[in-house]
Amino acid sequence: MRVLMEAVTAARHFVDLPTILVAVTTCLLSYMYLQRHRNLPPGPRPWPILGNIPYFMWFKPEFGPAFLTDWSKTYGDVMCFWLASRLHVMISGRDAIRHALVTRADDLSSRRVPPTTAYIRGDGTSE
Repeated sequence: MRVLMEAVTAARHFVDLPTILVAVTTCLLSYMYLQRHRNLPPGPRPWPILGNIPYFMWFKPEFGPAFLTDWSKTYGDVMCFWLASRLHVMISGRDAIRHALVTRADDLSSRRVPPTTAYIRGDGTSE
């Protein structure tokens, strides 16, 4: 324990607070970037905090059906992407949509409706 205290005291003379904050922030962002979520469909690797928003910004001229079709060719008919910290799952392809809406309707019918969608529909509920 004494050796550890001496090492901390010696390091305090060479390292200042901004250096420690930068190191801790770098470690946390690296951990968030390298962390992979389990049980999710494949998709592009999200950036820390931003998700996949930079991909949308880089490919803006091609954004729309063509851009999402390219992603579905790369990652498959069921894929996920992140807009900031919100997960979105996209289903494309006739067979995958049929499987999700007909075969697995009971599993997918209890999803929460986003408040914006409920407002646009005019039903006033988000459940």
